[in-house]
Amino acid sequence: EMLTRDWSSDVCSSDLETDAAYDLVLSHAYPSWLYTVDQGATTFWERWNSYTKDAGFGPATMNSFNHYAYGAVSKWIYNTVAGINADPASPGFQHVVLAPRIDDDGRVMWAKGVFDSPYGVIGSRWSVDDDGALTYRVEVPANASATVKFPGLGDGDTVYEGEVVASAAEGVTLVGIEGGVATLEVGSGSYVFTVGAAPVVSLAVDPAHVRQGESVTVSGGGFVPGAVVTLTAHSDPVVIADVTVDEAGANADRKSVV
Repeated sequence: EMLTRDWSSDVCSSDLETDAAYDLVLSHAYPSWLYTVDQGATTFWERWNSYTKDAGFGPATMNSFNHYAYGAVSKWIYNTVAGINADPASPGFQHVVLAPRIDDDGRVMWAKGVFDSPYGVIGSRWSVDDDGALTYRVEVPANASATVKFPGLGDGDTVYEGEVVASAAEGVTLVGIEGGVATLEVGSGSYVFTVGAAPVVSLAVDPAHVRQGESVTVSGGGFVPGAVVTLTAHSDPVVIADVTVDEAGANADRKSVV
């Protein structure tokens, strides 16, 4: 029983069953962590029912009230809820992975974690507002860096750092967005990441130079990586094509006009 407490939450989260892990941790039914809290626990016990309000103390032969660390769920809270994780390729926390898993059922609306690493304090704090929008505050100490995973993006969304699209923010590199999760690389400093609509760049094409069913290549400068570029041909805006932008913002890919 004791050996499964710590690993059960990790297995659920590693298999992307985050809801199941939250269910396990937030349950008040016997056996559960919050069941012991409801019985008055302020430490991690050896037994789920080391003490109950109805029956009192359990057998004294196996009834530790301050049991060993494998019985603690604190590791899962740090790694999964707060999202603070060591990078195995960078021992000593010179590079850290900040990847919180949000409770989709809305039972946990915020979390805050700090870790005093050899390089300084690593901070991770997220909150979800009543509309479900995520704000993620990150603190990376001097001479360190982090990979940040920002979840919860919908179609047409991107990540902002402060008031700036994250891909254009100082000290931030947007690696990509996949499955609603944005991956960013950041240097030392404090950051506030939020979700917002991706900026839209509109381009008009002279229909005299484009025939239906053909392709057109658009090039130029000033495109923001991660932006949605709309391409309209003909006098009526009947054609809209999503155009990818390279990281230099230098060109847009070829798209068919339909």
